[in-house]
Amino acid sequence: MTQTKDKINQRLYNKAETAKYLGLSVPTLNKLIKEDKVPQAIKISEGRWAWDSLALSKWIDEQQKT
Repeated sequence: MTQTKDKINQRLYNKAETAKYLGLSVPTLNKLIKEDKVPQAIKISEGRWAWDSLALSKWIDEQQKT
């Protein structure tokens, strides 16, 4: 794996990692996803989704301002 792919993979979180990063349970994250209250996930392949940690960090900052 190249260094670039390693950096990208470090930035991508699966659902459990995203919930942990946001300080939520997976069921709560699922609820927020259904309500479209969290950033959109990136489709990696059929049935595989990931969240960009930079997008999540930016979203957290925006939420704290309001």
